[in-house]
Amino acid sequence: MLPVATLANATARAASLFSRAFGAGLSRSRSARRLHTKAGDPVQTAPLPSPAANLGAPTVRGAALGFVLALGVLGLGVATVGCFSYRLSEPKTLPIQPFYPSPEGLAQICVIRASGVAVAVTFVVRDNGELVGATRGPTFFCYHAAPGRHRLVSESEDDTETITFDIPAGERRYLHQGVSNVFGFVKSDSSWVSEDEAKSLVDQSAYAILVGVPKDQRLPAPRPLAPAVPVASAPAF
Repeated sequence: MLPVATLANATARAASLFSRAFGAGLSRSRSARRLHTKAGDPVQTAPLPSPAANLGAPTVRGAALGFVLALGVLGLGVATVGCFSYRLSEPKTLPIQPFYPSPEGLAQICVIRASGVAVAVTFVVRDNGELVGATRGPTFFCYHAAPGRHRLVSESEDDTETITFDIPAGERRYLHQGVSNVFGFVKSDSSWVSEDEAKSLVDQSAYAILVGVPKDQRLPAPRPLAPAVPVASAPAF
């Protein structure tokens, strides 16, 4: 007979692989419980959700994901500690409206992950090295960007995706953060979409803000702002 510890580890591994390889699509529930984080308040002082929601982000809903998160709380290793170091919450009011004009002199970028695949896996997003947000399951967020050249990096535990682009002031762009899952190897597979496509994707997702990050990192502002490298002096990535 296998030792209890060995059985627990095997169960944990099986749950992890099941979650990453067979994450089912989850429909958006408008009546889902929301955590009241006021837009504009410092994120560090925002009330945090319950332990289970902290790990999995209340923006990712459904019984299947709830089971995955419960396993994480019990320490069965659905995802690694690094993944759960980033905590997400759904604000009561959207800090940035995805389809409103961007502030004068700035551009606006929204990252939308509508897929229900690998819902327990976090994609951490940085723009020119600045942490601007993260997604987990069907979630999205927006941030402002200085005009110029940008290097947007989406990082999972398995891989990193980099997209380089130039954007002028006043422009809005929407990045569809697709999910590639090959035998449990999960990574972002992103592409730009039109505003009409973005509206459909946003309707399947929920706004998510970071409310917890690893100790060596800094929380983004409620309305993140990514710096730019002037196009004339930008290095080739």
